[in-house]
Amino acid sequence: MRRVLATLAAGTAICLWAPASAAADTIVPAGQKVVEITTFGQDVTLNGASAGSVIVIDGDLRIGPHGRAADGVTVIGGEVMTTPGATIHGDVLQVGGRIPHPTAWVLAAAAGALIAARLLGVWLIVRLASIFESWGTTTKMLAASRRRPLRSTLVGALVAAGMLAAGLLLALSVVGLLFAVALGGVLLLAAALGVAFVLQAVHDVRHRNTITLALAIPLVGDALLAIATLVALGAAFHYLVDERTAAAAPLPAEP
Repeated sequence: MRRVLATLAAGTAICLWAPASAAADTIVPAGQKVVEITTFGQDVTLNGASAGSVIVIDGDLRIGPHGRAADGVTVIGGEVMTTPGATIHGDVLQVGGRIPHPTAWVLAAAAGALIAARLLGVWLIVRLASIFESWGTTTKMLAASRRRPLRSTLVGALVAAGMLAAGLLLALSVVGLLFAVALGGVLLLAAALGVAFVLQAVHDVRHRNTITLALAIPLVGDALLAIATLVALGAAFHYLVDERTAAAAPLPAEP
């Protein structure tokens, strides 16, 4: 196992230290004619002729002294450069400048930051779940969810969808951004409550560690947390409804 980890680490270091290979350019030499040109992530040098459109995305277009574009050019995320003698028939559309390409170190740092943030979130959810586990209200919510498992999950899905939609709409404004963050906090607490439901049924320390490890795995843990959130929202909804119904029920008459 150590050899495998060492090999992976060495391979990653080599990939990071190695200079990034430049993207291959598309070159139409003088005297050559093509029907049209469409590239993505490449620079184009047109010294010949293009009978159709020239579309360059995330790249620069250079038209040489003998270059001829017969149906206009479109450059998105790049620049158009012409030399004396270049001919362009039709419209010229340029959107934005050059798109910055992050280095391998920047991508690695961003990926590491995202992984660290996710692990911190999982740790926080597990810690909150261990607190919720000891609450008597958590047991009552779990019992309410078990009485109506399918309906609780469907209700939780509807509540979560509504909260996500409301959060996206609120995030469009500066004032609403605070409420969107609050809704995100509610979903975080719901995920912790769902994990608390599982911890109440699992008492073996090894199984608890396995659950925590599964939550830390990307995609797998995200799916488990999503299910836990739906179940918790549905259980909380039914618990509140049951408590309100019980409070509104008239007291039995004394004999």
